[in-house]
Amino acid sequence: MNMIDSEGLRNRAERGQGLEQFVKDEDTLALARSGKKQILARRFGFISVVGFACTLMNTWEGVLTTFLLGYQNGGPAGLVYGFLVAWLSYITGWVTVAGWVSSTATTSFFASSLVQGLIILCNESYVGKGWHGTLLYWGVIVLALSVNTIFSKLLPAFEVTVLILHVLGFFAVLIPLVRLAPHTQSNEIWGTFLNSGWSSMSLAFFIGMEGVAAPFVGTDGAVHMSEEIKGAAKTVPRAMIYSIMINGFLGGGMLLATLYCAGDLETAAASPTGYPFIAIFANGVKSTAGATVMEKEILPQV
Repeated sequence: MNMIDSEGLRNRAERGQGLEQFVKDEDTLALARSGKKQILARRFGFISVVGFACTLMNTWEGVLTTFLLGYQNGGPAGLVYGFLVAWLSYITGWVTVAGWVSSTATTSFFASSLVQGLIILCNESYVGKGWHGTLLYWGVIVLALSVNTIFSKLLPAFEVTVLILHVLGFFAVLIPLVRLAPHTQSNEIWGTFLNSGWSSMSLAFFIGMEGVAAPFVGTDGAVHMSEEIKGAAKTVPRAMIYSIMINGFLGGGMLLATLYCAGDLETAAASPTGYPFIAIFANGVKSTAGATVMEKEILPQV
């Protein structure tokens, strides 16, 4: 194959001259039209990149970790309707822009504080200190950095594994919760709005919607990996749509299950763990050990 530099590729593309004689595969040709040369190895296929996008989004796990924000600002009905609006509207795109800045900090914080919440659940005498959370926070960042650098060659297989855990973990949490917990009446879920002091119910609703929109951040993750994806021009758009659909259905199912099985939401919201869903799990399955196992299904995904 003849060699041509990036500037030459760009000039030929601008003049409409064929590039096929210089590049033989579709992916390299797509880059060549932008004046770019293939550098990174393409290790990701469709399933692995769907797993990557779903891993970044983690919607059903996310709606649990951000549950309190939506409940206090909108109530059960605000959570349900806000989730549907966030899933079906372009607000996810704008939240993603904010996520580029804050995603590393927020996901690391959620993971570290969930560990502390799990400790409080198992040991009520534990008093969480700020420095405990800080050390856990940096430990999460180091772990994520190691996976993406030292073990980067294993990343495609890792993402497929996480996708499997993401789906199976959903059912591992959902089934015991729905089966063992008492259920709330539908009118309390679909018709109860809460306003924690805002000037209007509409304002409270949109503030609370941040909690259900945030778990959709990461849809664009596949785009940033395009140069490492086989057949990127077709695979990336498909992976984005599939990840939104998968996470939307799983997230909506988990949100409804949590609300229907929550019992006394005010008590759950005041849980010393800092996460209402932990108290909901413990009360629902009537077992601290069972709730611990259920949260362990969530923690690695966050």
